[in-house]
Amino acid sequence: MFKRGGWLRNKIKSDEGFTVEVGGNTLVYLEGNRRMTVTIITEPSGYTVAEETIGRWDDDLQHRIPEEERRRIARNIQLALESQGYNVAIF
Repeated sequence: MFKRGGWLRNKIKSDEGFTVEVGGNTLVYLEGNRRMTVTIITEPSGYTVAEETIGRWDDDLQHRIPEEERRRIARNIQLALESQGYNVAIF
């Protein structure tokens, strides 16, 4: 699913069609031609992801995504970060 240590300019690519980019206090989740900016807190051993910021695509801020899609994206983000050896908490 992921290549361990495969960070390329802070990007983690999945063979399932999504990419996670980490930078500062934000994470960008890319899927197809869609982009979602998610708030994170960088911890010494990993990241804390603000679940409430997983909910709207950057190109459609008026509409919240369905709960099932939000959970899937949160899980994808968690798996991507954990694949690189980071601890991940989603709150």
